[in-house]
Amino acid sequence: MYTFIERKCCPVCGGVDIEKLYVEPFASGATGRFLEAYYEGRLKVDLLGDAVYELERCAVCLLIYQRFVLDSEGLEFLYEKAIDPEASLAKRTSADKSYSEGLSQDAGYVARFFKTKRASDLDVLDFGMGWGHWYVAAKAHGYNVYGAELSENRRKYAQESGVQLCSPLDENNDQRFDFINTDQVFEHLTNPLEILLSLSEKLNQGGILKIFVPDTPKDYRSMKLGGWQPGKDAFHPLEHVNGFSQSSVDYLIRQAGLRPVTLKEILGAKGLRAAIAWLRRAKGNPNWFFKKD
Repeated sequence: MYTFIERKCCPVCGGVDIEKLYVEPFASGATGRFLEAYYEGRLKVDLLGDAVYELERCAVCLLIYQRFVLDSEGLEFLYEKAIDPEASLAKRTSADKSYSEGLSQDAGYVARFFKTKRASDLDVLDFGMGWGHWYVAAKAHGYNVYGAELSENRRKYAQESGVQLCSPLDENNDQRFDFINTDQVFEHLTNPLEILLSLSEKLNQGGILKIFVPDTPKDYRSMKLGGWQPGKDAFHPLEHVNGFSQSSVDYLIRQAGLRPVTLKEILGAKGLRAAIAWLRRAKGNPNWFFKKD
């Protein structure tokens, strides 16, 4: 049987004033059918036992979170075996050129924040790097890049591809970074505030941390209207245990002593046309940068 941990309060602000949005056993109903189909039988739904898929919305910071989450052993199985590693990698290696172009464009934004530094002087961390493709794009821009990843499969692949690995959460690691990239990471974390506090400590003064997470309002509205069922979206059962909005991310980063970066800081003197292009590009998935002053 898989073991679950109960998060008895909001993992961002600690609030206990919550609204229950969805309650159903993982192993039955629409949730069970989705998990069985999505993982193609690699995840044994009957081993989920009586655990309940319960989505709650915090009244304080508005985070929508999964109350019951897999323990470390269950998460290791989920990300190493239930998710087909070959299919996961192939989805990226077989992507069209727009995928690599997008990664290169994203990585290029790093230099915008440090106009007085050369690229080779910038220490960059790709935290939760997956297969290491953003790392490769950032390296191509000339930054001094490190990668961190919990998945053994992904870490091994990345290392064989030349990725420079590090363990930023290790208490004996005294490395500091100018820029930390977290792309599709914080929605998966059981303890997002604890992780953010640790990463914030690893930022140099004036450093930037990027949080890129799925946007929840569309799925939340669907849920409130009664037309929502568990699926591969912002509230993906078992995987997306935190559903962020602008409000919940802002609450999270304030506790870590960070502040939102302004559009002017991102774009510099590029002007109105660049600002419009940026805003269009960010639509759908919020792309937020935060600074340590």
